[in-house]
Amino acid sequence: MNRKLATVNRKLHEKELWRFNKVGKMIKKKGLSAQAVLAAVFTLSLLSFALAALFPSWFYYTMDSAPYLVFHNIAESFSVLVSLSIFSMGWFAYDQSKNRNALFLACAFLAIGLIDFLHTLSYAGMPELITPNSPEKSTQFWIAARMFAALAFLASGYVRPGSAGRFLSKGFLLAAAVAVAGVVFTGVIYFPSSLPATFVEGSGLTSYKIYSEYLIIILLILTIAVYWKRYASTGKKLFLYMMAALIVCVFSELSLTVYKSAFDTYNILGHIYKIIAFALIYWGIYVSAVKFPYLELMAETEERKRIETELIQQRHNLEKERQFLEAVFDNIEEGIVSCDAQGILSRFNRATR
Repeated sequence: MNRKLATVNRKLHEKELWRFNKVGKMIKKKGLSAQAVLAAVFTLSLLSFALAALFPSWFYYTMDSAPYLVFHNIAESFSVLVSLSIFSMGWFAYDQSKNRNALFLACAFLAIGLIDFLHTLSYAGMPELITPNSPEKSTQFWIAARMFAALAFLASGYVRPGSAGRFLSKGFLLAAAVAVAGVVFTGVIYFPSSLPATFVEGSGLTSYKIYSEYLIIILLILTIAVYWKRYASTGKKLFLYMMAALIVCVFSELSLTVYKSAFDTYNILGHIYKIIAFALIYWGIYVSAVKFPYLELMAETEERKRIETELIQQRHNLEKERQFLEAVFDNIEEGIVSCDAQGILSRFNRATR
């Protein structure tokens, strides 16, 4: 039974590896396929945004604060959990994968997750996070998280899986992630007057908030260009997932440049885009840091077993051939004697005895 179960598992792994490699090769060979995927993501994202913009009487509305707070907490909790999952996955998989790019993104997402958690706790309607909560306070955390994420994504485009250096070590990246979150927390909580205003009650978003979002969008577009070059040269699916996620992120940031209320359609849409983007990034890093290395390991293990089985069979065949030749040698009717280079008798057959 165990042997049958092992055989079934092996076949399933082989099937999954075959499917994974087939999709990867297809996308790599057909650049249009990758472009089509990104075009579809762009079109779907644009459609949602366009409907709200072109048909406000149908799609634009403002939620009551209580139900919106429930939605916001669910959306942000999902984002935080995904961020921490990406961190733990990349962190613990690094010892096996040695993928510095995945490790860099993992530690970046630790900082992103911590800042998003602070953003969630500081939203209007939530219990006070040390100081009174307000749209201004939560927006400061939002801008910090998105700006750091955009810069980290752009930097990750230049971090190779095999890159070396002490600034890419686990200890340094972990310390840097915690430090970034700590600096943001200290600045927003204890020095709010030193930060530019992002939201004014009754007036809406400030120019600083809007231009910050535009800068984040520019950084994301630059990152897409960098990732496209990496994808074109490697064919790795991580970059395809990341580019799709970044396109969705662009529309998320765009939505959050036009909202008039912290509880309106554009704010909701921005958070929905964010959820989708984080899910795509999670899957991309999972494929890169866990799934593909695991499948490669399974393939290498199966190949090693196959080679070992072949070697054992070859040894068995050689042994049978040796025994056959020994039998022929011994059963020859004429005496046969062989000596080594020094003239010392080394072997003889049965007829010489």
